[in-house]
Amino acid sequence: MRLVKLKAMKRINALHFTPDGRNLLAVGGAEVRMQDWAVWVDVAVMEETLRIPMHAQCAAVSADLSRIAVGNARPFLERENIPPVVTFDATDPTWHEDESRWQTVIPASEHYLPVVGLAFDPKGKRLAVSYDATDGPDEYSHSPFVLLPLGIGKSFAVSPVDDPDATYEVLAFSPDGQRLAATGGIDGDPSVTVINARTAKRVRDFAPPGTQTRHLVFRPGGDTLAVVNGKRVFLYPPEPSTPRLVFDHPKQVNQVAFTPDGRRLLSTCHDGLVRIWDTANGLHVTSYDWGIGQTTAVAVSPDGLTAALAGQKGQIAMFDLDG
Repeated sequence: MRLVKLKAMKRINALHFTPDGRNLLAVGGAEVRMQDWAVWVDVAVMEETLRIPMHAQCAAVSADLSRIAVGNARPFLERENIPPVVTFDATDPTWHEDESRWQTVIPASEHYLPVVGLAFDPKGKRLAVSYDATDGPDEYSHSPFVLLPLGIGKSFAVSPVDDPDATYEVLAFSPDGQRLAATGGIDGDPSVTVINARTAKRVRDFAPPGTQTRHLVFRPGGDTLAVVNGKRVFLYPPEPSTPRLVFDHPKQVNQVAFTPDGRRLLSTCHDGLVRIWDTANGLHVTSYDWGIGQTTAVAVSPDGLTAALAGQKGQIAMFDLDG
């Protein structure tokens, strides 16, 4: 096991390996109510190499780690009329200093509603944006979703989901980009909605039994959906609303990650352990306690040989996976 501690990171919300597995991007914030940094780590030497300020309500990273999208960046930028969503080069630590380096995302609406959820599709061609649809003093309503094709200077087509009252903070695309799963996150409805990402029409809805759904991720190469809900992780098949497998934990689960072949699932938990599960039969394979406190985020390298695990106070443990 190798360890690196990132400065000024109260909580690491997400970890992302580059496609070559040589670098790791750690995104902070979320449950401290702001996405406050994106930090690059050189995996070979386990050292921080670059730090990018964000200070936004929500953020998303493209699969190739070439771009970052942030929602509601006004508190950091301290400017008026900032677009609700801005995307920028994921290696540019001074992106906020020059608006010409932004790609602004402005949906076809006269209202700048608060953005609460973002997700890039697997190819980085579209961005899913979820808005807080609560009616304001002007008594307007707005679709909670827009699916936006990305490209500087292009017009953005709006594709609403047919539920104007819902608010979704957690979004996840299927590996083929055909479906988008959404749930309310730590403050919202734990129910999960799956939509057709081409038509934005609802495919199905289901409600895990817990009161809080924190994370969603599709299994590589398929439509099986892992749902992190309270102290359990559910694996849902493509169509039925009954989970195929349930993984129980002693305390709150925060996040999960599949190995690239989909045969294993890694889960983080408030008890400080990272657990590895067999996705074929639901058996617990093994657990590790690297002494980094409550584990909050996890990622598996593209070759499936290494995992990165985030703990308290900006600590990241890197360890080998067996088999």
